[in-house]
Amino acid sequence: MIDKTTFTREFTLLLERFGRDPHPLMTQRYFEYLDARLTTEQFEVAARTIFAEDAYWPAPIRFLHAAKGDPAQLARQEWDRLLEDAAKGQLAPLSEAGKAALRALGGWARVAYANEGQLPSLRKAFLESYGDLSTTPATDRPLLDPTSRRQAADEERVWDRTNRSND
Repeated sequence: MIDKTTFTREFTLLLERFGRDPHPLMTQRYFEYLDARLTTEQFEVAARTIFAEDAYWPAPIRFLHAAKGDPAQLARQEWDRLLEDAAKGQLAPLSEAGKAALRALGGWARVAYANEGQLPSLRKAFLESYGDLSTTPATDRPLLDPTSRRQAADEERVWDRTNRSND
């Protein structure tokens, strides 16, 4: 949730910087979109980054990318790390979006034991799932069915044990 005073201050500065005078409904729409996806601190980082770096008025998604990183780039980095660690028989430390994307593929073993011919389709599915999950607020995500919840809990336990033994 974004503090309204902070939002007003930072958004006003951006409006002035980019010479904009939007309708109040547009400002409200930006607030609703960003409030569901960013904290106050993340919004401040994003607004200051946009103020300093951008030449044109930003779309709402730009705030998310400025605060959390570009999901496509982050997904590629996590996929590469996942493959490197899987080749060593280890579980890579992944973000929540990375863990969810890995679950969407069928779990770590599906990647670790995949043959070369399967990797391109697994990579594509990972990248697509990662992007979907990184920009969707948690409240808009579908709930897992009981079987998926059990599988996710099992993988989380394995994840925790593996990371503890690597420390």
